[in-house]
Amino acid sequence: MIKVNNLTKKIGKKTILENISLEINSGDIIGIVGENGSGKSTLVKTLLGLIKASSGNIIYNSKNFNYFPDVSNMAINMKPIELVSHFCEVNGIKSNEYKEKIKEFSKKLDLENKMTNNMKTLSTGEKKRIYMMIILLIKKEVVFFDEPTDNLDDAYNNIFFDILQQLSKKGVTIVVISHSFEFLEKFINKLIILKNGKLVYNDFYLKNQSIQKISEKIHSPTSNFKASEVIDW
Repeated sequence: MIKVNNLTKKIGKKTILENISLEINSGDIIGIVGENGSGKSTLVKTLLGLIKASSGNIIYNSKNFNYFPDVSNMAINMKPIELVSHFCEVNGIKSNEYKEKIKEFSKKLDLENKMTNNMKTLSTGEKKRIYMMIILLIKKEVVFFDEPTDNLDDAYNNIFFDILQQLSKKGVTIVVISHSFEFLEKFINKLIILKNGKLVYNDFYLKNQSIQKISEKIHSPTSNFKASEVIDW
């Protein structure tokens, strides 16, 4: 579905991503982890075409994507109802179809009293729930998530986990950036780890693996990483 060959991104003299090669295939549920500044968000934004690579290439079978951004510092001067309606309309959804769905999802996500407020006045958790609604309304083949569960309480984390499970059952390919290893361990089937802009781990994930253990081994100052040392098959 997406094939990345020797992708490099530089800003000035700083290398943000270095010679990244990977594949995202239909049905993959991928977790991307790494320390702050490792290049996770830059990688996803480059795959989405929001950032231009310095070198390398990306081959797409389809660009039928959706994106759940990191909204923590996002200031949008719109009402949620306007934002959600806009996304629906540009994706060809008729107003009589999405208006009823907006009412339904607003109730489920406890946003009924927030839809006519300005997005700037919403908490980070509320903004994330707005984007949950957009993901549910607009059906795409691949969905990229950037830190979706930060600033969500347990109840909404559970709702979000249910949403991901439903998307996966419908055959949607899912790529998630997250610092929450516990969250990722519940559902991913592939794991990618970045370190200083380099791809240091890219493999299938089995449910008996500890992402924490793999990550700590890779990020150890004396690391001479071998997958066989941390994977219990």
